[in-house]
Amino acid sequence: MKNKVIGIIVIILGISICYFSIGNFKTNSEKQKTYIETTAKVVGYEECDLDDTTGQRFIAEYKIDRDTYQIKGNACSNMPKSLGKEVKIKYNPNDPSDAVFSNDISHYLILPAGIIFIICGFVLAFKKN
Repeated sequence: MKNKVIGIIVIILGISICYFSIGNFKTNSEKQKTYIETTAKVVGYEECDLDDTTGQRFIAEYKIDRDTYQIKGNACSNMPKSLGKEVKIKYNPNDPSDAVFSNDISHYLILPAGIIFIICGFVLAFKKN
């Protein structure tokens, strides 16, 4: 009985993760289609937590017309991108401060986690003792 309850909770968690992932995928796909691509340059870093140590997340700048905007990397790393390195981004033509990385695949990584939770939940909830 205890395994069944835990399994159902894990299934619900997995479904929630999948729902979030699909919503995030749809939003990002729409942005990739409608935003304008440009190049940003890595200009600095900010500290972030990386397991038991401190890592860095890069900060890149891009210029639209006469204004300069910043975008932060999605991942924390102990080997961040080099200063001056160029990265492709896409920005909202109506609000250039709203930008995403071109060909960002990070939103794809959440869906498999949700599917794994669902499978594990079914195994816990419906396995024979």
